[in-house]
Amino acid sequence: MEDQLLEAVLNPTKIRIIEVLSDGRKSTQYELMEKLDIPKSTLYRHSKTLFDLGILRVSDTVRKGGAIENVIYLADDEDLKERTKGTMEFIKHISRLIGEHNRKYADNNE
Repeated sequence: MEDQLLEAVLNPTKIRIIEVLSDGRKSTQYELMEKLDIPKSTLYRHSKTLFDLGILRVSDTVRKGGAIENVIYLADDEDLKERTKGTMEFIKHISRLIGEHNRKYADNNE
């Protein structure tokens, strides 16, 4: 299981999804798509893997115009912690480091 988790999230897009949802934040997939500036198909492909591994969960649904959007969050329950044995903390730490690096890089290039 840990190998699958590491393999799945050692992808920049998945790391960015985890970073945005860390610290208990919730978001619709549309909001994530806009925030990450990625196509819907890319978000759905990467988030499906994270859902399948139990890293992402749906907390609610909301109606946006004519569409129904899932409100998603980063799972942080005891079952996931037990199954991942520290891997999620490592992933969150790496995603924070990458986020900090990207922000510094963006600031230096402005």
